[in-house]
Amino acid sequence: MQHRIGLGERARADHPFWVLLLLLAAAWLFGGSARDDVTSLLVLRPLAILCLAIGLVGLTREQMRNSRWPLTVMAALLALILIQLIPLPPTIWSNLPGRGLAHEVAAAAGVPQPWRPFAMVPWRGWNAFYAMLVPAAALVLAVRCSPEQRKLLVFVVLGLGLASAVIGVMQAVSGGLPQLYFYRISNVGSSAGVFANRNHHAAFLASLFPLLAYGASLRGRGEGLQRRGMPTATMLRTWAAVCAGIFFFFLVLTTGARAGLGLAIVAMALTAVIYQPRGGGGLDRKRLIWIAGGVIAVALLLLVAVFFSRGEAVERILNIQTSDQRRFETWAPILSMAGEYFPFGSGVGSFVDIYKIYEPQQLLSPNYFNHAHNDWLEWLLEGGVGAILLFTVLIVSWIWGTVRLVRRRGEGEQARLALAGAAIILLLGLASAVDYPTRVPLIGCVLALATVWMSSERVEMQLRVARGGARSRSGKSARESRDYR
Repeated sequence: MQHRIGLGERARADHPFWVLLLLLAAAWLFGGSARDDVTSLLVLRPLAILCLAIGLVGLTREQMRNSRWPLTVMAALLALILIQLIPLPPTIWSNLPGRGLAHEVAAAAGVPQPWRPFAMVPWRGWNAFYAMLVPAAALVLAVRCSPEQRKLLVFVVLGLGLASAVIGVMQAVSGGLPQLYFYRISNVGSSAGVFANRNHHAAFLASLFPLLAYGASLRGRGEGLQRRGMPTATMLRTWAAVCAGIFFFFLVLTTGARAGLGLAIVAMALTAVIYQPRGGGGLDRKRLIWIAGGVIAVALLLLVAVFFSRGEAVERILNIQTSDQRRFETWAPILSMAGEYFPFGSGVGSFVDIYKIYEPQQLLSPNYFNHAHNDWLEWLLEGGVGAILLFTVLIVSWIWGTVRLVRRRGEGEQARLALAGAAIILLLGLASAVDYPTRVPLIGCVLALATVWMSSERVEMQLRVARGGARSRSGKSARESRDYR
């Protein structure tokens, strides 16, 4: 009877982990596009709301205290969106920066000025709020997972990345067979994996390199096997990580994403900081040899790709297209737009409609811009001073936490996992300077997990202190008992 109760308690304790796995699988299947008109969101978002409710029920104060940084950031983002959706009286709304055109249109039509929210396009603001609930659910569920389960999530994400990479290979080999693409509007003909956009696939693959470095650093048993000439679990994991890294790098080349190629090179450089060979330590001779070897390997990979003319990304670097130049040319008008709506912003999600008003005549084309292709600039336009304050605090906190983690990276597996999470945040932040990868539900979930991984080192340290205190108290009680006898 006691055994059955124990299993029931274990199942209740582990259910956030299994619910999170369900959410990640759904994000993999239905969350590879950043568009708001994708039919699969009808499945993903309700499921995410249910998962979020399950995660919130049972969330303890201790868990919130231990992961207060990622939870606070997510709560602040959701609050920023909701505040912009609060209706304001006409006298206040009409005096907000950038609202003159809408006020003049209503006045010319003879329509009474209604109450309006900060957001210029409210329905897109609500869409942004619902979109944020997907990574919010992943974040809350990851906070409720145990340290051991958070380590297992590393291999879950790597498995999802490997599955997407295999699909990308099939797409490349088939010459762009339409049946292999998950979305109607997609980069057919390129290696996009489970994503609609090849750039997002490349960014996703690049963000996996820190996790590969962490996996290769794990230490297992089997030294006796090594003495008998047989490979140990540690050796197998290391070589598996190296092979997976080479596979991912070549696949990034096939995507044709220039930013993805640069991101993959940065990611491979970061692995030298995360990976800890036996004995740990700083930049000793052995580590310098590994770093030099990695640099030479990357250079050789690029040369091989160019020689065999398989590296579409390398070809696109040498031949910049007009459509790519237009992306950079839009940044100046967007920055001017941000000044028009400062300090309150135009409202999260409003970029598409607002840009049509200010789009320069020389940049007009049959295609429309669904995003600014610079997420930092887009948040400045839509969020105003609120976004500036939030992301300033976020960047400063990340820098402070990363410096602390780099100094302590040799103290254990948990510190390396936290450093891998910090590296993923950096990579996706860099990718957001020329694209919008974190608006993709699957990548948003990975970013949410990265923030939990980054903060998990502090949780593990607190647990070690608590266990040490418990052992100390136990030893003291035993001594007092012996003295009493």
